Amino acid sequence: MIFGNPTYLWALVGLLVPLLIHLWNKKEGKTIQIGSIQLLNESDAKQSKSLQLNELILLLLRLLIVGILALILAAPQIEKKTSQAPITYIVESSLIQHELMKEILDSISDLYAIRVLQIGFPLIEDFNVENEKELQTPPYWQLAQEMKVLQTDSIVVFTKGRLQGIQGTRPEVQKKMSWIIVPTDTRTKHLIKFEQKEKGIDVISIATEEKQIAFSREHFENDDPQIQWNATRDSLILVSKTSEEPLVLSKKLPVVVEIFYEIEFNNERRYFEGILRALSQYVGRPITVKSTKEESDIIWENTDLVIWLNNQPLPKTHGNLLMYQPDFYATRLIEKGSSHQLFYLTDRLVTDNIIRDHLAAQLLDLLDLYAETEEKVKTLDQRTLALEELLPQDSKKMASVKETISFELSNWLWPFLVLIFIGERGIAKWRGQ
Repeated sequence: MIFGNPTYLWALVGLLVPLLIHLWNKKEGKTIQIGSIQLLNESDAKQSKSLQLNELILLLLRLLIVGILALILAAPQIEKKTSQAPITYIVESSLIQHELMKEILDSISDLYAIRVLQIGFPLIEDFNVENEKELQTPPYWQLAQEMKVLQTDSIVVFTKGRLQGIQGTRPEVQKKMSWIIVPTDTRTKHLIKFEQKEKGIDVISIATEEKQIAFSREHFENDDPQIQWNATRDSLILVSKTSEEPLVLSKKLPVVVEIFYEIEFNNERRYFEGILRALSQYVGRPITVKSTKEESDIIWENTDLVIWLNNQPLPKTHGNLLMYQPDFYATRLIEKGSSHQLFYLTDRLVTDNIIRDHLAAQLLDLLDLYAETEEKVKTLDQRTLALEELLPQDSKKMASVKETISFELSNWLWPFLVLIFIGERGIAKWRGQ
């Protein structure tokens, strides 16, 4: 037996209270002299013994009440050692229909459990692949931590080892695990974007396989027979890619940047204007830069980024806001602020730190021009990790781990305490205590 709150066991000292009260009541009575005992009845010996027995029962019940209450506060638990399976196999769901994986699964003895690599680790016989619309890459490291609940001595995991399945920090695991990356040799190509140009349409595609990812751009005229528009002419498909879903035509709307500055930040204003003009040419998308010394000139609703080079209080804006706040310990010229839309310019701008710290690249990240495309690329990315990059860390406490189940006893002690208390109060009332 173990205790969740062993400090409360000191409450057992309270057992002395009912014991001392009982001994105090047992002290010798006073002698009273009377003239005659003719009117006094003889005491009944049996009644005297009954009273003594009732006193002992009351003492025992009160000791039990104090003792049980102390145990409940200490949260007693009983640990029971569980039976362990020698080995458990876990398979990523997208591999279940793979031919090589089918051969491996057929070779595994029926004595061993085979589970699916997803939350809850369902048995493979209870998992229906056809009901799963999209077999997404599972979060490998999160599931590795959750494998501690499996009652098994060792685990073998069959996985594709996709790069997109790595999230967070590398975990420590306390079970013997072997991870096996199953090669699939799949090369896929998908359309990810249609871009409207001055003359025609650019089609951007992604080709991905286990070791690399590549992008390609093709140009088509508006009346090219390979392009098929929908009825409202806002989305289209390539005739050669009829299996693809129609994609909305992306029109490159201008990015609006407002620079609100004081005269002392005039150099910073000129640097930002020049960098934003260069970025507009680099990404092939218009970036409109407006500089003003009057806050009333800013149209907040139509602004994608506000660069606040002023000592006035910050405004409430729905877009990204970059403000000057010097930070001697900062490692970048642009650092994230207290909210996801607030950023800090950590130093005054000069030619040296603009080039050294790659301010143009940091501004490009801040504008986030390709957020939608990046999300789509993440879902299509088929690149795999090297086994060394995928493996969790083995915990140093692995050898001392014992697979046990704890049972709480407090819930069982409460009804027993209530019954004893009712009995004690009943006897005390009958005796007039």
